[in-house]
Amino acid sequence: MPHREKAGKSKHGSMLSFGAAKRDSHLHKAKHVHHSELIHDSSGKAMGNVGRQLHAIKSSLQLVKRKTVMEPEITSKQTVKSLPHHDESALSRTHQEERQQQELEMTKGKLLHLLSACAVLVLTTLLGVIVYMLLFSQLRTTTESCDTKPCADLAARLLDSMDTSVDPCNDFYSFVCARASVRSVRGSMNAKAIQNQFAELSTDLWLSERPNRLYHKCLQPEPSERAGNILVLKSILRNLSLSWPEDEQLQYDRHPMDVMIEMAIKWDINFLFSLEAVDSQANGKVLVFHKPRITAAWVDRLGNTAGSIEYARHVHTHLTILNASSSVNHSMLMELERSFTQVLLRSSHQQSWITLSKFDSRAPSLGKNVLLKYIRIYYDGLLEHSWSSEDWAVLEDSNLPENIGDLFEKHTHEQLLIGIAWLFVQSHLWALVGKPALMFKEDIEEKKKRACLEYVDSRLGLLSSAEYVTKLFRSHDTRRDVSNFLLSVTNELKSLAKNASWMDREIREILQLKIDRITLNVMPAEEFFHSQQRASLYEIFPPMNTSVFFESWLRASRIFQSLQGHEHFRDFYSKRRTSIGPEPFSYNYLLNLVDASMVALEPPIYYVGAPFTINYAGLGLLFAREVARSFDSQGTTVDNRGENVHWWGSAQSADYSRRVTCDLGQNATVAFMPAIPALEASYSAYKTAVYHAAALIGAVKDIRIRGLESYREEQIFFMTYCYSLCDRKLATRRREECNVPLSHFSKFAKAFRCSRGSPMNALKKCKFFA
Repeated sequence: MPHREKAGKSKHGSMLSFGAAKRDSHLHKAKHVHHSELIHDSSGKAMGNVGRQLHAIKSSLQLVKRKTVMEPEITSKQTVKSLPHHDESALSRTHQEERQQQELEMTKGKLLHLLSACAVLVLTTLLGVIVYMLLFSQLRTTTESCDTKPCADLAARLLDSMDTSVDPCNDFYSFVCARASVRSVRGSMNAKAIQNQFAELSTDLWLSERPNRLYHKCLQPEPSERAGNILVLKSILRNLSLSWPEDEQLQYDRHPMDVMIEMAIKWDINFLFSLEAVDSQANGKVLVFHKPRITAAWVDRLGNTAGSIEYARHVHTHLTILNASSSVNHSMLMELERSFTQVLLRSSHQQSWITLSKFDSRAPSLGKNVLLKYIRIYYDGLLEHSWSSEDWAVLEDSNLPENIGDLFEKHTHEQLLIGIAWLFVQSHLWALVGKPALMFKEDIEEKKKRACLEYVDSRLGLLSSAEYVTKLFRSHDTRRDVSNFLLSVTNELKSLAKNASWMDREIREILQLKIDRITLNVMPAEEFFHSQQRASLYEIFPPMNTSVFFESWLRASRIFQSLQGHEHFRDFYSKRRTSIGPEPFSYNYLLNLVDASMVALEPPIYYVGAPFTINYAGLGLLFAREVARSFDSQGTTVDNRGENVHWWGSAQSADYSRRVTCDLGQNATVAFMPAIPALEASYSAYKTAVYHAAALIGAVKDIRIRGLESYREEQIFFMTYCYSLCDRKLATRRREECNVPLSHFSKFAKAFRCSRGSPMNALKKCKFFA
């Protein structure tokens, strides 16, 4: 038996869990059928005929079941009745014969029961097939043009990007993306969301809301406030025992990790990582080491250190503004900056999880139990939890311990303290004195606005987009539609797993349970959509107009960090509109948690009220990718209870290994997982939604998008999927992400009539669920 780690019993906040979400799904199935897709059958004859035939079949099946179940009972009674009466001596002599006869009768009865059960199973399966054939053979098939706002928007996008001179069976990515005017579709989604935030922050001319006040204080600091901002900066440096550059003669015997942990836990201002304490259903409190969001201020400097002369001028300018001098040579400051930024530049996209005791063993230069010691100190009073060496830590960057260990090996503690101070000064001084040129080289005004927006969003979450988000999902029904839509994708994945005959029964059960227990953080908490409740929950933050910018922001930072134990910390306070990178979704393996920025619910990934073919190809497929991670090579090391056990994977299953190592093609770099199972699941969920809608309205509809009438629904599905991948800078990678999975998907080859063996119709298909 595999060793299972300890399990806790805490529940993960108030976010959506699919097991709990089922209660609402049955009440609102019809919501998946958009009003533009409904066709009403006034005669009702087709559905009436089907209903009568189904009733007749059900009556016959019930008769068969009653007969097969009753026959063994009748046989048994007749046997008992026919037994002759004998005296005791006769019965004694024939006792053995009677026992044998009874055992024979019992065996016959069991066999008859088994045969009856098999007959019922076969008849039930046959009934299902007959129902399917009767239902869909009698439903009308109609073609309808879609000219709604979502259809019009997608049509405009595709007509702008498509190159119809390219054969879709040779290079589907080029067919969809070759003429795209946007540099990156997903990048443009983030950019559009940011511009929308700028506009929303600019409409409040009286600066009546917290986000607006904080944003404008950063954007245009009053001359009278700049000196006050510098005083606050110097004060926090002293409080952190960072003597450079003000008091170099003062020597503090303080461990650099002590300073980093205090900065991370109290204010979330550490340069190398952020910390969040999260409740786990199986493991109690888990400490998550997040990658820091400092790229807005460092967009021009991260990895682009200036030359020696320019860097000396850069240091001198900062010291002049601070009215300070330093005996530290500028070359040392340059070396320290390079060392710190290398930790970020060498970060891994691979996630891992370890016990806190193992962090030190992977970074021995820190010292034994140093990390745990300071985590205990600074979380004391914030959480009702005492961290132990056996508590789990999730590393978003699996290389973090080694990279920090290298940093501590390369530099002395005194040098590291200077480096921490220097990076902190650079990160904020430009904003405090209104001199963005200290950090930015080109498009200075635009980058300044983005960096000021990051100050706001990092502490106030979605509040800067409250108007947009509440208008986009103005009704409870539109918000529930999102939940039900995502639930339909997980249900499809569970159904595919349940019917995958190549999987062992126990594996199928664990897989279905694990998918069912995924916690989802996509839609904000319901309180966010009600202005009074939203205002009440943000009342805890400072008004942002009673002190200088940096003091207000640091006070907001302390409050934000203190809310980590709040039930709505993740789906309210720390919810973000935009994503750090091009991917709006993320999956946490140990927590079995799917997180998403709100941009994941914006066009062209998701449209409110769009036909199934659009949303399942966009949001459906992206979400299915994250769910599929729950059973990839890492996901199979955490079971449905959240315990660390290898419940499946290549080492445990030859069938699993054969599928995930399937040859996707010469020089293909795209990974089998999660691309293949996600495509299978999202397309299957799309088709299931179409069938359910047809059953409800009595008609199968072929939606044609106006302007793209020559393309059938199935073709639009695949075109929508690849359109979201259009990216000129990452064209090679995105081409593979589009073409490789589709070339192994027979439904694509059929939709575009690709000849067998063509580039987009691989001779040997790689599949997962089939």
